[in-house]
Amino acid sequence: MPAPSESDRTMAQRLGVLLADDRVRLRDVDAADLVVEPADDSAWMEQLLRYRTEALEARPSPTQSQSREMWAGIAREMAATPATSETRAAGEATSRTDRAPRRSRSTLPMRVQWAAFALLVLGAIGVTWFVLQPDPLQEILVAQSGAQVQTLTTADGSTIQLRPHSTLHRVQVAGADRYRLEGEAQFSVPPRSNTPFQVDAGTARITVLGTRFTVRTWTPEPQVYLAEGRVAVSHTPSARSDTLRPGQQARVKEDAIDVSEADPAGFISWMEKQLVFRRRTAASIARELQQHYDVSLQLPDSVQQETLSGELALGSRDETLADFGAVLGGSFEPAEDGAYRFVPSK
Repeated sequence: MPAPSESDRTMAQRLGVLLADDRVRLRDVDAADLVVEPADDSAWMEQLLRYRTEALEARPSPTQSQSREMWAGIAREMAATPATSETRAAGEATSRTDRAPRRSRSTLPMRVQWAAFALLVLGAIGVTWFVLQPDPLQEILVAQSGAQVQTLTTADGSTIQLRPHSTLHRVQVAGADRYRLEGEAQFSVPPRSNTPFQVDAGTARITVLGTRFTVRTWTPEPQVYLAEGRVAVSHTPSARSDTLRPGQQARVKEDAIDVSEADPAGFISWMEKQLVFRRRTAASIARELQQHYDVSLQLPDSVQQETLSGELALGSRDETLADFGAVLGGSFEPAEDGAYRFVPSK
């Protein structure tokens, strides 16, 4: 194959630099990122990017280290000094004296050959990443609560109380008893010596060896409250972690794990069919009622940040919404989209 032109080299190197950055994924590379003069490069670039869409879109991109290793190998090949025209001519003359005439090599345009080479390279990247990518974890639905609290007992003696309209999956993973929660639940885990008990809640992971704790995901950030024992709370993407002692809560944010003292009633009163709140915003209470009754509540901006303290009985939906509306100085009226809209009293 003829040696690449300077624009070909520049384009390939630019693609390599883009993919070596862990913030850039192959599926996100756009033709504008690769434009190199002259403009007639665009035809085979479009073919290259079309291959990307069809063959690699469904696959995760390599990690930063894997990208660097692959592109380093490509760079080494491209950096090899091509044979001079005199050397090629001498070689061809020798070849003609030693061998019978044969058909000439491919006469495809250099740019088409180089485009085919680039497609083969990207195909190799896709195959390599396909081999390296582990199988996704399997999940099994354990329980999905309806309008009532649902109590489960696992094979190891752990007790799980699912808040209404919550879902619990068992994650198939070696070396741990792991579950994934959507909604809210209280876990009571008997002491264990080796296999940890883990709960995934959004970006949070809670690991215990024997304890009683509550996890909720309906809040803006996952929350954990520890009643007894000891738990480690981690932010899965960043591997940040912290340890809770009894009476503490953790909010798992993107940049930190915020640990503070907690009001126990605010985390466990729902199991007694009550909602106890101390200096909480109306918006926060509304979110909890939305989880508990699987309903959408609409509050005006002027009401959302009101701070409230008190109790609400978690009876029927209509009774609880009537009580909450009265606390706010109004009522909740059904809206056309199935939600309930707060209307202040006149």
